[in-house]
Order: sequence, then structure tokens, then C-alpha cells
Amino acid sequence: MIRYIAAFVAATVSIVASIAPVHAAPAQVQTQIQHFQIPPGDLGQALDAYIRQSGRQLIYRVDDVRGVHSPGVQGEMSADEALAALLSGSGFSSRSDSSGALAVVRTDAPLSEVVVTATAGGQGIERQKASFSTTSLNSEDIHRLAPLNTAALLQGIPGVTVHSTGGEQGNNIFVRGFPSSGDAPYVTFQLAGSAVFDPPTVAWFGNADVIRIDEMVDHVEAVRGGPAQVLSNGQVGLTVNILPKTGTDVVHGVGEISTTDYGKRRFDGQVSGPLDENTFFSVGGFYQNGDNVRRLHFASELGGQLSANILHKFDRGSVLVWGRILQENDTWNLPIPIIVDNGNVREYPGFDIHTGAIGSPQERELTLRSGDAFRFDQGRGSRIGNGGFNVSYEMSDAISVQEKASYLGGSVNTNALFPNAPVSAAAEASAQGGAFGSLTNVATGEVLPSTTPVMQVGAWIADKQVKNINNDLSVTWHSGVNKLTAGYYFAAFSSRDYWNLGNNLLLQAKTNGPILSLTLADGTKVTGADNFINGSTTLRGEDYQGTDDAGFVSDEWQATSKLRLDAGARLQYHHIEGSFRNTATAADGTAIFLNTYTDQRANSHKVAASAGADYELTSQLGLWARYSRGNIFPQFDTVQSGLVGTQTVDAMEGGVNYTTSVLRLYGNAFYNKFRGIENFDLAANGATFIRHGGANTYGTEIYATVGSFKGFSIGGSATYLHARFTDYVVNGIDSSGNQVQAQPQWQGRMNVSYRYDAGFGAFTLYGAGTFVGKRFGNETNTQILPAYTKVDAGALLEMSGGEFFRVSVDNLNNSAGLTEGDVRADLTRSNAGVSLGRPLQGRSFQFTGGYRF
Repeated sequence: MIRYIAAFVAATVSIVASIAPVHAAPAQVQTQIQHFQIPPGDLGQALDAYIRQSGRQLIYRVDDVRGVHSPGVQGEMSADEALAALLSGSGFSSRSDSSGALAVVRTDAPLSEVVVTATAGGQGIERQKASFSTTSLNSEDIHRLAPLNTAALLQGIPGVTVHSTGGEQGNNIFVRGFPSSGDAPYVTFQLAGSAVFDPPTVAWFGNADVIRIDEMVDHVEAVRGGPAQVLSNGQVGLTVNILPKTGTDVVHGVGEISTTDYGKRRFDGQVSGPLDENTFFSVGGFYQNGDNVRRLHFASELGGQLSANILHKFDRGSVLVWGRILQENDTWNLPIPIIVDNGNVREYPGFDIHTGAIGSPQERELTLRSGDAFRFDQGRGSRIGNGGFNVSYEMSDAISVQEKASYLGGSVNTNALFPNAPVSAAAEASAQGGAFGSLTNVATGEVLPSTTPVMQVGAWIADKQVKNINNDLSVTWHSGVNKLTAGYYFAAFSSRDYWNLGNNLLLQAKTNGPILSLTLADGTKVTGADNFINGSTTLRGEDYQGTDDAGFVSDEWQATSKLRLDAGARLQYHHIEGSFRNTATAADGTAIFLNTYTDQRANSHKVAASAGADYELTSQLGLWARYSRGNIFPQFDTVQSGLVGTQTVDAMEGGVNYTTSVLRLYGNAFYNKFRGIENFDLAANGATFIRHGGANTYGTEIYATVGSFKGFSIGGSATYLHARFTDYVVNGIDSSGNQVQAQPQWQGRMNVSYRYDAGFGAFTLYGAGTFVGKRFGNETNTQILPAYTKVDAGALLEMSGGEFFRVSVDNLNNSAGLTEGDVRADLTRSNAGVSLGRPLQGRSFQFTGGYRF
């Protein structure tokens, strides 16, 4: 399949090159003289005729232009002149938004964004009028972010803390003080409005792990809490909706090739256009092959993604059918040896803090003592098929129906090297119960002294077969100033797991350190003939299924011309059942499977609710407030660990939306109360940390953009967060009053760009600075993660003929900020001195060349 994806992307680039000369680039279309024949009449009909005759794309709201008269236009002229004539005397004008799209809006009105995520029926609401916290990223924003992975896409969203240092998969995402040790248990990713996998996180698998950002993405909407707790899969934290590019009546496309300074190459392509007058297609994807930012010296990131959709429009609605295939292998970057000295992070001798990695081609393929094949080169690998459809139909002027459904199936596998902190070979021998004898490099035969730093590294396997199907049906009644939506949501999901943990090797503690053989003074071999210290210490064989049935109702009421109220409720029935294979410990300490099984199940039903209000002081300034009660149901892994309680989250927030043609400002204050927290984590030996308790969180978020003025644009986000545990116990240790782990009190990001238009094209310079305050790596607050600042930058040259060239620099200042400590260490252990941590990847460059038409 990887070969087919590579062939597709190459073919797409060829199609781009062959079709492009037939279609003028946008800059050329604006100055080309064309013939227009548009009669006077309804503005909406005139704009549709203009789109067909000019070949340009316009964005406008049908309700806004309904009943507005246009004088029409006839004759030979440029597209700009024709549009100006159409809008003459209508009270409307055209503007370009931040993505470059041309929109028709009321004269002197700010250009508004329409948000469809977390809105009843997915019918959308202007962001200016939204009574919840939302952030949008268009394709231009995404290119400027140049995210190294899907998680990094969220780094500019207020209230969200992202640890994007794991590679393409296995990254941590934290939301507004929601207590979590890692992964992304309070984050749902949607594709075209449908949840990718309804449980946001199960062990070794989060939503972001099976989504890649490519040229098929039109824009991204991110909603924190709010009405999302009532709709879709009821996410109480962060809902990220990735909206795809769909076709229009004009053929558009892009092809590009990227390369990095660390040896990874990537090919992207996307084409869209009409199939007939009312049916449109879009298809695209990518293929990549090369090394990791942390150099492993083999093709550790290999594979690609292929996506396609067909949109059909009819008189009273539309149908969108979409599909996606992801086949990819990505090595997982785990903590490396570091030194923490008086709050500063320093490099461990011999281990490059910016590019150093645990692992090398020597561990690429291993056979474990159990006989299992360990494939380090497959890392966090995905073989996923995903697809769905959206239907929107107006049965009458008062009643409309919306239907969304999706399916996901495939495998998500983990082959990773889990480290223990380094010690000297003599200390390792002592820990094994004897005195140091000899230490040998297995590959070369080199004899090393007792002072050689060594580390035990476990070759862990965790393979999953996953399935998910969901269906979201709603009916909306419009009656004057009232809009009532009622619906039913169903999801069925499953995971079949095989875990094999332990399998410790002894590596030299340096970048790409080799496998070592250790012998005690009495001749006892610590490492066997297979070079392993031990076999499996933890085995799991699990098979779980779950379902969610939820009915919901949501009502919106325009109480006055300025006051809009909304409220919704959801009754959800949650069911989990499955079994795991029992295990025992053999005489040599190895875990073995028994031929017996333990069946488990968990059932729960809860009501979630949300109510909000938005008041427009002026057309540019609005205030809003909201209260929500949401639920977090037990999932497969918590049930397996005997944790079957349902967590509750009470959230109160209020904010201000201010939008003009120059300034956009969105700010809010929030309070979250968490009760009934139950979760677990894995220790280094495969044992579990069990957590119980609650937390209280309050804070404020702000997001603003200014520009463009004289080519300059400035934007930024900032978050203050006060998050503390309450009645919180981890394995018998009370952490009440401590700061919620991994999330800082202060963090922010500022973006600056400058665009210069020249005769041959446009040149843009952009940069971003991210500040992340002091955090703690564990609940007991004994592992300090110091504050850090990270700077990214880039340059983009867009030629008038459609060619473009981009240079992106990640971590320009080569910051070594820690995103994670030693999460599997003893709860009371400090990380002062020699420890493990996951620092930012060092400075890296990406060079891209491409062509748009």
C-alpha cells in the first residue's frame, strides 16, 4: 500500500504540472480582461453568475444578500472591476480574509468567521456571536506553524499544553488543568465533524495518532468544553475538528516536495474540481521517507496518507462522502538521559540533548525470548482505514435534517525502547547482586571499563486492533427567533490488545549507544546469549467492546436583537464489556499466559448539560457566559484495572469577543471542578499507578490578532492557569494541594509576520515565540520541569505564476526545554542530578518547493 500512496502523490504532482498551464494563477486572473454578461437582479444570483464567468471563488452568506439588488454588469473588464460593479450601491464590499479567500460582506462590517464545531446540527455560528471558547486555524496558519506532528498543530491554542516531542505519534496534550499524566484523554479529533475514535484515549493510542496534517486540510476548529459536552461524543475537554478541502466548479491543486536537514523527504499533492454542475471532487495525500529529528540513522519515518471526498449539492441540501487511508511507521521518541542542575537542564555527557536518541540500527529487528518479533523501525505504526458521509437536507423552510456517520478500522502498533536512568557498569553489577567482572560491546567485541555509563532499556510491544463506528442524526426546527434541535448519537468501538513488556537490554548510555554484554566477577552472565537481561515481565491479552447511546436536545433563542440564549442536555448510556487473559510468573521471573480468562463489564448512564448566553453590545463587541456539566466514562484500560467510576466536570466560563477589520480579540475566564477522577499509569516494571481524587482549576485565556498594516501582522495567545489537586491520592500518597502535573501557570505564544508584494510575487517573513512556564513532571511535584522559551521562524516566496518556496525553522534558538520528566519513576523521586527527560528536539530546517494553480 505504501507503494501505491507514493505512486499517487507522484501522479498528483504530474497532474499539477500538466493542468496548471491551462488555468491562470490567481494573481493573473485579477488583471486579465474577461467578458461579463450578468443582468441586474438579486445579488446572490449575480454573485453565482460572477463565480461561473470569472473562475474566482467567493465566500458570502446567502441570508445576508437575500433580497439585495445588484445593478449587474456587462462588457469587457477585469474580474476586480466586474465585482466592484456588481456590488455598487448594494451596501456590500469584498475583502480578503487571513487565508486569502475573497469574501463579500456588508460595508464597514468586520469579516467574521463561521464556526460549525459544537453547534447543534453543525449549522454553524459566527465566531463573534459564539458563547463558548473556540479557535480557528486556516491553511495559511498551518503552513506558518509548520507543525512537526499533529499534536504540534495545537500549540497556539489558549488553554492547551502540547508535548510534541514524541515524534509523529505518542504525544501528550493537556487541556485547562484537566488532570492527566499523559496521552490525550480529554481531546477528541474529528474529521468533517465525526469523531475519529469515540474514546479519546486508550492505552498506546490517542486520536492524534491516526491523523496527519496535509494539503487536504482546509481549516481546523478547536472548541474547549462548552456545548461539545452535549453534542457528538460528549467531549468535556478539547474538540478539534479538521475540515477537508472540497471541490468547486474550478479546478485547483497543489504539488510540493519537502526535504529536511535530518534526511527526511516528503511529497504532497492535492487536486479538486467539478465532476458535473453540482458534483465536485477533492483528492490528496502525502508520502514521506527518512530519519527522525532525533537521528536514528535509518528510515524511521516511512509511509503516507491518501484522502478523497465527493461533494454533491442539490436544491435543498448537500451530501459529502469522504475516505482516508493511513499507512505509516514512526519511531517513538522517549525520555533520554539529562542532568537537572539548580533548575537548569544540561546535557548528559555523550548524549546530545538536541539530536541524541536511544536506539540505533542495531535494535531495528530483535527476537524476544518469548519468540515475538520486535521491530523498532515500525515504532508507533498505523494501518488505518477511515471514511464517512455527511448529509444536510432542508425538508421545508422550517425543518432540516443533518446526518453524520463514520467508520474507522485497522491496527495501531507500538515497538519502543523504554529506558531506565543511567548508572555506571559497576553500579549495575552491584544491583544484579555481584561485583563487576567484564563489559563488552556486542557488535565490536570492544572491552569497556567498569566506569562506563550504562542503562537498561526495555523492548516493549503493544499491538492493537481497533474499530469504531458512529452515527449522529439530528433534526432542527426553525420558528421565528427560535431554533430547536433534537438528535440521537450512537457509537460502537472495540480494541483487541497484545502487550509484551520488560525484555531489558543493556545499552551504553550515549547517543545511539550499542548493546552491551555484562558479566559479574564470579562469572555469572547478567546478559544472556540473546543479549537480554530478562524476558517478559508483563503480558496482556485483552479483547474489549463498548457502545454509547445518547439522546440530546438543544435550543437557541434570539431573545432580543442583541441577546441570544442557548441550552442543551444529553442523556448517555455507556456500556463496556470484554475479557483479559490471566497471567502468572514463572520461576525465572518471566510472565506467562494462562489458559483462563477474566470477564469484565461496566455500565453507566449520566446526564450532561450546557447553557450559555451572548449579548451584543455593538456589532463589534459581544459578551458571553456559559455553565456546563459533563461526564468522563470508564474506558477499556480503566475497566481492566478495576476502575469503573464516572468522573464529572463542572465548568463555568465567561468572555468577550471583539472584532474589527484591524483587531480581533477573544478572551475568557473559566473555572473547572473535577470530581471522581480514576485512572492509572504504568511504572517501569509494568506495574500500575492508581489515582483517585479531584481537582479545582481556574484561569484566563486570551487570543488576539492585529493587522495587516503596512504588511505587518501580529497575533498571540496567553493562558494563566491555577490548577490544584483536591483529595487526590496516588498509590497511597496524598498529593492534595499540589499543582496539576505537566501544566504551567503561565504560557503564551506570539506570532509576527511581514508581507512584501513585489511585481513578480509576494515575500513573507514570519516568526513565533513560545513561552512555557515552570511545571512539574509528577503529581507529587518532586520532578521540576523548568520554564523555557522556543522560537520558530520561516520565509515564504510566492511567485505570480503559482510557484512557491518555503523555508521553516523549528526551535531556532535551540532550546532544550523539558516537556516531560521520568513518568515511570518512583512517585517521590526528584529529578535533580542525573535523570530522564524528554527535551525539545534541536534546531531543524525544512525546505519546500511547490506549485499552486
